[in-house]
Order: sequence, then structure tokens, then C-alpha cells
Amino acid sequence: MNHDPDNLIQTQDLEPWFEENSNLYIFSRESFAATNARIGRNPILFEMNKMEAADIDTPEDWMLASALANLQMQQLAAE
Repeated sequence: MNHDPDNLIQTQDLEPWFEENSNLYIFSRESFAATNARIGRNPILFEMNKMEAADIDTPEDWMLASALANLQMQQLAAE
């Protein structure tokens, strides 16, 4: 999406993009009826810490999320 093969720049310098992680949706009956979708016409985004926003779709995703959770618990125990 934001890759230009004629202008290769470091990934750290790319414009940030938001990724939906399907964490939580709050919507009214009216909003859903108007859009037929859980995301309405004017959503309010909540930016999450990347360490807490793991999206689990595959067994590999589960292993990564589990490893992140274990790492966070170890860091909290060390504090």
C-alpha cells in the first residue's frame, strides 16, 4: 500500500498505517442498520500498544501472542 519501488526508503521512515485488530466494537442498533457493518461511518479509533494488540488468526499468531504475554509477565515480575 505504501511501497513505491521507484523510491525505496527504510520501513522505519514509512508513513504509519493503522491495522484493525478486532479487539472491541461498540455500536448502536441504528448505526449497524444504517451501514450493515460493525464499523460505522464515523468511527473513533483507539490506538493500542503493539505489544498488547496481537491479532490471533493462526496457530503461529497464538504462539507469538503467548510469547509476548510471557515476556510482559517476566518484565512485570522484575519490576
